[in-house]
Amino acid sequence: MSNKHDMLIRSLWTALILGIVALGQLVLLPGTDIASASEQLKSVPFLQLVAGATGSQLQNATILSLGMRPYMTGMIVWQAIQMLFDEQVQRWTLRKSGIAQRFITLFFAFIQGFEMVYVMRSAIKPIYLPGFSFNFGLVLVWIILIGGAMFTTWLADLNMAKGVGSSVALIIPSLVFSLPNVLNSGFYQRRHPISEQEYIIAGIVVLVFIVVMTIINEAELHIPVERPLLENELAKSYLPIRLLVAGSMPFMFSSSLFSLPTYFVNQTVGPTSEWQRQIIKWFSYNTPQGIFSYAMVMIFLGYAFGYMNMQPSKLAKNLKESGDYIIDQVPGEMTNRFLLRHFSLMSVWGNSILVVIAITPLIIGLKYPPIANYSVMLGQILILVTIMDTVDSQMRALWYKDRYQVI
Repeated sequence: MSNKHDMLIRSLWTALILGIVALGQLVLLPGTDIASASEQLKSVPFLQLVAGATGSQLQNATILSLGMRPYMTGMIVWQAIQMLFDEQVQRWTLRKSGIAQRFITLFFAFIQGFEMVYVMRSAIKPIYLPGFSFNFGLVLVWIILIGGAMFTTWLADLNMAKGVGSSVALIIPSLVFSLPNVLNSGFYQRRHPISEQEYIIAGIVVLVFIVVMTIINEAELHIPVERPLLENELAKSYLPIRLLVAGSMPFMFSSSLFSLPTYFVNQTVGPTSEWQRQIIKWFSYNTPQGIFSYAMVMIFLGYAFGYMNMQPSKLAKNLKESGDYIIDQVPGEMTNRFLLRHFSLMSVWGNSILVVIAITPLIIGLKYPPIANYSVMLGQILILVTIMDTVDSQMRALWYKDRYQVI
């Protein structure tokens, strides 16, 4: 099969899968009052923010509303398990590992499906069985949402095997659908429609941001590596560490983590005690204290996801076992400390960039509230930039896979 043909086939697979996801997110959830459900879902800004960044679609109640959120949450937990129990997990078969990943995804589908059902519970049409006073309509909708999440998981695996862009490519439909509404209903609910002039300014900001972040996303630190077991020019290679070592993952989950403490506040009547008022103050996007807390969440997630992406200790171990080594560094513990030091350095710079993107609009928003929504928009644009970088890398690999020169 020629490279062009392989690229075309994989691109068509991805287009087909994305089309199925987009179509599924338009199929309304049976057994619900759609208008009422939409109003209730939109009344929870936290869910809307998380939905746009993780491949969910919560503008309307649909069979694929959960989208990639359970899959992505499960994959993060699985990466953490692999990192903590590396030797044990390595002894597992691919089948056993796959089953474990699916059960983790199913667990989060149960939780996130229940969360969505609870929010829109009054919009779900009642179904009562003879002799029972319980509304089984809630269970039916819950099962449909879980089934939709697992179907999306299967599509994500299918795209990894046959398409381009890995599993994260399935986030693209929800990101594209949510972007037009971000400036209206991000961290600040606008009372008036956006003017034509504001749209032009936003378009210019987005274009400049895409260019700048494309350059920053490709920035790498190259650490020279010697490969003594190779007897050609490849013996002198390098180990790349990206400036944005965490990628765009912090933007996908920052709102979820940041909003957790607010669950201790009565969502109906608001804060009723001093400690609840302090929670609102320190975990709100429109207070100086809240912006500081949000910056700390971004730094924490940047370091955590960066460490999971790079795994310096595992990298040092693999170098030692393969016989490769970093110049002037003894294989083993010394190499591990060297990699940790450089990882920390790149994390400081990379996390600083992410924090600037996240909180600069929020700081300006303290004076001009609508600007706060740019924090959400720029975060989602960065996610798109990293996804398209993945697609571009895979397309290049497909193009050049049979075009190398024999050494």
